[in-house]
Amino acid sequence: MTDNKETDPLQLLMYFTANNLTPQLLDQSNNVVSKLQDATYIQFDSLRFDKNMTATSFQGLSHQCFPLSVLYHATATRELDFTKYNEDATEEKFTSRLNYTERKQWLNFVSGYSPLINDPDKNLFGKTSEKRRHDNLADNDHQNAAEIKRQKKTRFDRDKIWMENYQKNHKATSSWPWEESLESKDKEENYSQFIQYADIYFLKVKNRDLPAQERPGHLRAPDSFARTHYRSDVRQSSKTPRNPLILVPSAPSAFITMFNIKQLLQDARFEDQVSLRNEQKKENLIKINRNGKIYEFTDLVDNLQQSDWNRVVCVITDGSEWLFKKYLWKTPQETFNHGVYFKYNHDEVKKNVTWRNVHCINIHRELRHKDSEAYTEFWNIVEKARY
Repeated sequence: MTDNKETDPLQLLMYFTANNLTPQLLDQSNNVVSKLQDATYIQFDSLRFDKNMTATSFQGLSHQCFPLSVLYHATATRELDFTKYNEDATEEKFTSRLNYTERKQWLNFVSGYSPLINDPDKNLFGKTSEKRRHDNLADNDHQNAAEIKRQKKTRFDRDKIWMENYQKNHKATSSWPWEESLESKDKEENYSQFIQYADIYFLKVKNRDLPAQERPGHLRAPDSFARTHYRSDVRQSSKTPRNPLILVPSAPSAFITMFNIKQLLQDARFEDQVSLRNEQKKENLIKINRNGKIYEFTDLVDNLQQSDWNRVVCVITDGSEWLFKKYLWKTPQETFNHGVYFKYNHDEVKKNVTWRNVHCINIHRELRHKDSEAYTEFWNIVEKARY
């Protein structure tokens, strides 16, 4: 290592990690301790640093510098997932910690995958020279998208070649084939010929040598029926799909209502609905954009049509059985194909919500950074219900 690296604790931490070496934790009397919480110094060979010293060469996304102890802890817990890392950091009673992106960037550097960029305006690392294990998931998504695009192009090229060959074999004449047919007095024959030529010219039916009546999916129907029912499935499928619907409890004492649903499921921040009742006006319909898909939330079910009930993908409950009298489904067993019940983490589950397919999601009373976990868990349940 160079002289600069020998005096930089971050470079020393990277060197020790690359060589599977463990720095020593020392207390005020220079005695070796096992817990970071009991230590005062972190020692690399003969170099000793205060664990609370600020490491200025690494800054977070908000231009925040972190103590050496925070970066040491993030390195020591690099095998844990982000949730376990957060729990361990809470036990260490850190005043600050790395968020998901900052932790990923730091682990890339300390593992030797990317160099540190000293530009304070960027506060980022360079591109990784080696892929980490979870980066393979992104690569698979790109490969699948590329394969789908390639298949579409292959089908397009195949159809283009077929159309070019067809046009060579059927050159346009002064009159189209159906013009002569339409001049006939036999109307039944006229329409039959028209459907045949429409199949060839517009629907691109490749097995065109067969009569229209013998082709699968092209049975000849009476003219009166065809005028009102022909390809009705296509007309129905052309309608714009409506947004998924999620039902919210209308009880004033419910844990989650229309007053605080938007803060939790859009902003990933829980607020007590009682305190919000005097601050804002209740909305009857709330729309939340999740990954480009619009979800609608409502607690008014009296005027819902059958088409609206078909859009319901999730029911949020507070355990009140009287609410089921307003639902299309009269019993909890019918209602909860996918149900969600929110509560504080130390509260007991109500007896009325111990039904099958009801997912219990805990909200922490004090730790607001835990709200993002409840936010993620809810949307995972809803998206699984849709597919």
